[in-house]
Amino acid sequence: MFKNEFQGGAFVEIFSTQGKDPTARWKISGSQSAIWKDFDKEVKSFVFILEGNSQTIKMQLPKDSRHT
Repeated sequence: MFKNEFQGGAFVEIFSTQGKDPTARWKISGSQSAIWKDFDKEVKSFVFILEGNSQTIKMQLPKDSRHT
């Protein structure tokens, strides 16, 4: 439906990975070595990669769940 409507492709940027500390407002759960930022050629942008058990390695926004 929106395949070519946004950014000239099939993807829409929802959260930006730009800036000095893009995860400053995120709550990171799990090992810091299991979460990293990498450039994805297909989406032509940086993406966060979470590797490991989905029950223990998470990124939550907002950092404090009471502020939804």
